[in-house]
Amino acid sequence: MRKLFLLVFVFFVQITWALPQVILYEGKGAWNTGTDNLKKFLEFYQIHYDSAGPQDLILGDLDLKNPKLLIMPGGESWVYLKDLGAEGAENIRNFVDQGGSYLGICAGAFYATSHRKGGVATGPYGIGLLEGTAMDGTYLEEPGYIEGVMDFLWEPGSPLVGGLGKSVRMLLYGGPYFQFNSSEAQKKKIEIISRFAHSHQPAMIQFRFGKGKVFLAAPHFEVKEEPGEKPLHDFTWPFLKRVVDSLF
Repeated sequence: MRKLFLLVFVFFVQITWALPQVILYEGKGAWNTGTDNLKKFLEFYQIHYDSAGPQDLILGDLDLKNPKLLIMPGGESWVYLKDLGAEGAENIRNFVDQGGSYLGICAGAFYATSHRKGGVATGPYGIGLLEGTAMDGTYLEEPGYIEGVMDFLWEPGSPLVGGLGKSVRMLLYGGPYFQFNSSEAQKKKIEIISRFAHSHQPAMIQFRFGKGKVFLAAPHFEVKEEPGEKPLHDFTWPFLKRVVDSLF
């Protein structure tokens, strides 16, 4: 009897280990540098993950593999919308609503939001985890928004930013700032994590969607280094680890 119990326990552990904690989206339109850095990050912290394309999510990978977290990286959100379509979007919303977590960086943040202003579209846009608007300040040529390293302010009082000081420089490649009304902020318990230093607009936010958690980021805090460049942002992986831990 004891031997049978041990065999069942070992089988359960093997099955559990085989299931990924994280699904990393790697469809067409995903930015190679961002996804490469995310893979290195996940491997460095020994976080078990699988990559998934649009058909994987459309056909039910999130239900089948039951991960804790879906990461939608930077890239071209309009390609995500086209390739994942209505069924992929619904599967992602259901996954988060039922208790999963979503991390959207740059394009992944645009994709998560109901409306966009600037860039490829103005008006209804993404999948509606955030009902507000993703504002493309760079495309709109608003003062201070650039393609490159920018200054951001940590929001005082957030447990995620304790010990990080008041400000930080991070990489922006057209990522959005977020607009939302007080009703949605209250309903979803939206918390601002960082702001653009020059405009004080929200650059990173976290909130609830149903039973799940969402973290959206304009800057590329996953990028520790770019090909041919010296290492950037040595602090960002430890901060990203805080974020991922909070989403598990």
